[in-house]
Amino acid sequence: MSPFSPGGHRAKDGGGCYCHWVEFITKVDTWFLAAVHGSGAVMLAMATLLRGRPVAIRIVLAVFAIVLVFVGVTVPGVTYGIAEDGDLESRGFWGSGTISHVDNIHSITPSTDLRASEAVSTDRLRIERTDGTTVLIAVRDKKGFLEAVVKASTVLHRDGLVVTRKPPGSASGSQ
Repeated sequence: MSPFSPGGHRAKDGGGCYCHWVEFITKVDTWFLAAVHGSGAVMLAMATLLRGRPVAIRIVLAVFAIVLVFVGVTVPGVTYGIAEDGDLESRGFWGSGTISHVDNIHSITPSTDLRASEAVSTDRLRIERTDGTTVLIAVRDKKGFLEAVVKASTVLHRDGLVVTRKPPGSASGSQ
């Protein structure tokens, strides 16, 4: 069961205290789904070529089933959110973790970088932290996500799909 409740809220661990949670669903490209279905077609073709070899057919079909279950369970379940304390978090089938506190983000820029990431879309956002490390994510509602990050931060501002740190001495709260 998802740790998120309807309405964009989540329960705080252990206490029954509900804290505001702004949630964003991961974006999945159609090419990814086509690749998964294409691999399934290849496996089914392999199974037909293996007529007369029931053990081999069972192995191929078992691998196909495992791939479908893996993709069906893990991919759509990834969400990104901003907790009340300003932590930017990811939650999914394999667990959850803090990406960064919003005030420790140096910049967020659009990216089509294909490096390995939990993002199954080429329409990604590259989050660069103040320590120089980066993470790639893909959210369906990029504009809403960026607005929420800026709103939760005291040091970030947004210009279109780019979020950067405010220049020193600028007024807080401006977008």
